Amino acid sequence: MEPKIKDRLLRLPEVLARTGISRSTLYENMKAGRFPKQQKPTPRCSGWRESEIEAVINGEWDGGTNGLE
Repeated sequence: MEPKIKDRLLRLPEVLARTGISRSTLYENMKAGRFPKQQKPTPRCSGWRESEIEAVINGEWDGGTNGLE
């Protein structure tokens, strides 16, 4: 059985730094389904799964239908 990899949440500044896109572009793409949606583990905290951001950077993210969602 394959060990489960822990997937940490990245906050907005780190996502913007890794992807090189602006905040407004990120939210536009998220709304259009071209970027992963935020996860909200608590009412005052949100972030993106590191694995999904890596998939976006590598051109492998296809709207969450590749098993990452």
